[in-house]
Amino acid sequence: MVVKTDNPAADAQAIEAGKEIMKKARVGANVRVYQAGYAGPATGAVVATIECPSMTALAEAETKLRADNEYLAWIRGLDKIGTIISDSVYREL
Repeated sequence: MVVKTDNPAADAQAIEAGKEIMKKARVGANVRVYQAGYAGPATGAVVATIECPSMTALAEAETKLRADNEYLAWIRGLDKIGTIISDSVYREL
């Protein structure tokens, strides 16, 4: 997920809260947070990656989280600190 934000620190802090929600929901994923550099118009954007061991694990995580009210409220709250400009699924080749 790529987020355009005026406050990268607040966005990173919000993502930490999301990591805790995922931990409570027992989602076994590795979350990393980066800030884009040398990225043209996206320079400064905050990039959060969620690494799952397989596409099956990703599907299971999505199912759990889409049914979790705390997670859904957290996602809605992200609009207050930035704008999601990209949300993609990548697979390793």
